[in-house]
Amino acid sequence: LTSILVRALRPVAKFLFPSVPLDHPAMSSILMTMSADMLGMGSAATPIGLQAMKQLQELNPDK
Repeated sequence: LTSILVRALRPVAKFLFPSVPLDHPAMSSILMTMSADMLGMGSAATPIGLQAMKQLQELNPDK
């Protein structure tokens, strides 16, 4: 079920985060967080969201 949501949310995430490559681990974490939130699993989405923030920081040129 989560993988179906991830595939459906990929275009939305690409629109919201155009500077993040689709094959970067941060995009996977973002998509997993979004799908977990949509399924009502907010407590499961929190650690994945924190992981996504760490991975996005790697892409940040203004550290």
